[in-house]
Amino acid sequence: MPEDDWSGDYIEAANEFAHLDRVQQLLYTDMAILLPCRYLEKVDKATMRCSVEARVPFLDNDLAEFALSLPADLKVRRGKKKFILKKALDGLVPSSVLNAPKRGFDVPVRQWLTDGLYDFARNQFAAHDMGILNSDRLLALLDSHRDEGSGSTALLWKCLILAQWIKTYQSKIIR
Repeated sequence: MPEDDWSGDYIEAANEFAHLDRVQQLLYTDMAILLPCRYLEKVDKATMRCSVEARVPFLDNDLAEFALSLPADLKVRRGKKKFILKKALDGLVPSSVLNAPKRGFDVPVRQWLTDGLYDFARNQFAAHDMGILNSDRLLALLDSHRDEGSGSTALLWKCLILAQWIKTYQSKIIR
């Protein structure tokens, strides 16, 4: 089974927690699979690579045990997640923070390609002549991205990485 195929793990964990109500079963299953196998592993690798120490205060044993013991309706209520946590922090944490949509640790690629990396990307695309990337189209997309905020950020970033890779390994490419 491929490393990223977790279906067997999920089925096994879900069966282990089958005696719980559906919300608790899903939460426990995700905690058993995603927390150790994805989230904590990613944080650990990223922080170790940069010699940074990370803390996970919500994983304190006593707090985690308490949170797991709470009934599902205190965790999810009317489709709103983290109900009891948000109630506990109401008045202590600004509402705009407490009720903000969840987001990851985004890399500001859009801003980079508009500001700091714009000239670099422009030079890379202009100098690229390998028949793989269309330099004129990429330059037009980059200008459109800078001037109008086009939705081409991901494409431009991938092409910039590819152009750099080609530049680095150009002598090893078989033509």
